[in-house]
Amino acid sequence: MDVRPDTPTATVEVFFDSFRQPACINGFKGQFLAVNAAFTAALGWTAEDLRDLAYYDLVSAPERKSLLKLGALIVRHAGGDPRTYRRAFRHKDGSYRVVEWTAWADPKANVVCATGRVLGVAGTR
Repeated sequence: MDVRPDTPTATVEVFFDSFRQPACINGFKGQFLAVNAAFTAALGWTAEDLRDLAYYDLVSAPERKSLLKLGALIVRHAGGDPRTYRRAFRHKDGSYRVVEWTAWADPKANVVCATGRVLGVAGTR
């Protein structure tokens, strides 16, 4: 997102939180920096819950390796076209939700911004 320096931070926050689909901002090492209300509604996790977790902590062990490779690819091509992928992410209640994410890395801010679309409940992993 290209935000002018004189844009009020509160405006950006309201815009981010107004998305009806899950959205998050992660650091290049995977740590959650921000999640919107739709993320919390879909997956149950609040920003406070995620303080010590990374995005790859929310997928099953068998999917973790491929997600880490994909995350590295997104970071390596920072500033390029967004990448879309599907993964089953763990809800705070322990169940899984299949989410289709579109992620883009910002090389200036060293962050990955992602928006998601919940496709349904996945089987237990």
